[in-house]
Amino acid sequence: MGGFSAATRAMADAAAAPTTTPTRDAVDAVLARAGSEITLVDPADGTGWLWPDELAERVTAAAARGCRTRVLFGRWPAAARPRQFARLAAEAGTEIRTGSAPDQAMLAVDGVTALLPSDGRTVAVITQPGVVRTLCGFADIAWSHAAAAPSAAPADDAVHRTLQQRIVALLADGAKDETIARALGMSVRTCRRHIADIMQRLDAVSRFQAGANAVRFGLAANQPLPRS
Repeated sequence: MGGFSAATRAMADAAAAPTTTPTRDAVDAVLARAGSEITLVDPADGTGWLWPDELAERVTAAAARGCRTRVLFGRWPAAARPRQFARLAAEAGTEIRTGSAPDQAMLAVDGVTALLPSDGRTVAVITQPGVVRTLCGFADIAWSHAAAAPSAAPADDAVHRTLQQRIVALLADGAKDETIARALGMSVRTCRRHIADIMQRLDAVSRFQAGANAVRFGLAANQPLPRS
C-alpha cells in the first residue's frame, strides 16, 4: 500500500479545493455526528502521532452510541500516546488490526467524510463522494489483509500503570469522575471502570477511601498498585 499516500494526496488536490481545518476542531465536528462507522488508519511509521489526545474520548463516545469503530495500525505503535489511545479504544469495543496499513493517516466517518492529517496541526477535510469512497475502499482492502492486534497489546502494563497512578493522584485530590475523564482524555464510562478496578485493588469501599489509602501507603506517586 506504499502508493496510497501519493494517490490520496493527488485525489485530494484534484478535488474541489478541500478545506484545511485545525485537527482538533475537525475531529470534534465529524465524530460528534458519526452515526454508523468510524475508521482510523495510522501507519505508526515513526513520523509521530498526528491526532489530538481527545480522540480516544470521542471514539469511545461514538462506540457507546452504537457506531462500529475500527483502527488499523501499520504496526503496533511504540509511542505512549497512540498505545494509550489503542488501549482505551479497545476497552470501548473498537476493533484493532495491524499490518498492511496504507502510508497515509486517515480518519473516515460514515463513508461521507475523510480527514487527512499532515503535520499534527491541520487536516484536509474531504467530502467529495467519489474521493471519500475511493479512500474508504483502500482502507477496506488494507483492513481485510491485516491481522487482529494481539489481545495483550491493548493492556500494555507500563501505560496502564501510569494511567492508573494518575487517576489515583486525582482521586486523592478529590477530583470528580468527569474532571478525571476530561483531564486524561477518556470517556466518563471508561474512567469509572478504572476507578472501580483501583478501588478493588486498594480494598476501598468509596472513592474517598481509595484516595486516602493510596496516600497512606504511598501509592499515589510512582509505586505500582497492588495486583487484584
